[in-house]
Amino acid sequence: MSCLAVDYYAADHLGYGRMGMQVHDGLLRAGVRVHTDVLASDAGTVLFIKIPPLAKRWRSGQRPIIWTMYETTEVPVEFRDLDDFETVVVPCEANREAFARWHGNVHAVPLAVDERWRYRRPRVDGPFKVFASGSEKRKGLDVACEVFQKAFPGNNDVRLVLKTPTDMTFGLPSDVRFERVTGFLSSWQEVQLYASANVYLGLSRGEGFGMMPLQAIVQGTPTLLSAGHGHAEFQHYGIPVDTELVEATEYRLYGEAGCWWEPAVDDAVDKLRDVYNNYESHVAVATYNAMHASEEFTWDNTVARLLDVLGPLPEYEGDGGIRRRRLGDVPVVTSHRVVADIGPRHIEFEAGQEYWTHPDVKRVLRDAGYVTDDSWHDVRIRREAS
Repeated sequence: MSCLAVDYYAADHLGYGRMGMQVHDGLLRAGVRVHTDVLASDAGTVLFIKIPPLAKRWRSGQRPIIWTMYETTEVPVEFRDLDDFETVVVPCEANREAFARWHGNVHAVPLAVDERWRYRRPRVDGPFKVFASGSEKRKGLDVACEVFQKAFPGNNDVRLVLKTPTDMTFGLPSDVRFERVTGFLSSWQEVQLYASANVYLGLSRGEGFGMMPLQAIVQGTPTLLSAGHGHAEFQHYGIPVDTELVEATEYRLYGEAGCWWEPAVDDAVDKLRDVYNNYESHVAVATYNAMHASEEFTWDNTVARLLDVLGPLPEYEGDGGIRRRRLGDVPVVTSHRVVADIGPRHIEFEAGQEYWTHPDVKRVLRDAGYVTDDSWHDVRIRREAS
């Protein structure tokens, strides 16, 4: 029996976590023997399902593979040090193009949704409900609010349901027709929330894939979604909204971000009004698309494509040693003098001077607000630094 070690987050409420758990189960169904402890396994191949800076060690002799993603046109500096990996797997063609600038063996394997999201007839009773969800500006909740208000001025028979992890407003406008749902939901509650909507707005500015609109599509809900990025893998099953590539100046999670896909508000307004005014015809199309999307985007299909990319999975034949990944150092300039112990490293940085340090150190300093803006976006990397 083939054997594979998989390192992932076992957390269903996180995108990476849901992906990892479903891939793990799909591998088992495919007859692959799966280990989740990379260092204790006898697998000849290890698959990391996480961001590159967090894939740090494996056993000597293992084939290291990483399955990762990003949400804009440019791979940030902390993701570019990929030489240690034999193969890079990403969930969409836009990611394949971006990561291929930094690695010679990148493959796109689209993600999926599980059986929880099988077709459900959209609701017809009560106010017409428009649903949008997300946790940051990238997800486009501000766009959803603007589109809703422009599409339905003065119409009190419509509602906009906004699902966010916490009671954060992101500068969203106030409207008595807005309904807020916050906190983490159980799997069943999440499915029911989606099923309570008449239409879903997936107007994200960038996705590695975009599970949320695909969940709505598979349920049979008419779904508007921004065209491009990860949505391009399945947008033909929804109602694509025009986008324009603009600089992602407000997305600096890992520094330089390139561009993202800004949804065209007027196009979204026209299409949302059309769904409202011709709802039954849109439901008929959405029902047809749900059947086909649910057959195409299954985790078994995803795993089959993954195994094609990985090829034969040999047994482990290494010496049992541990390989610790040496990430290249990156430059940092701090706004204040910093003297601190960060992990095993002691640093003494004077304000305004450039230092080369481990990416983890820069990340901690950045999160604490000590890294200058210019340094934050510095794209240099130096693998030979000590």
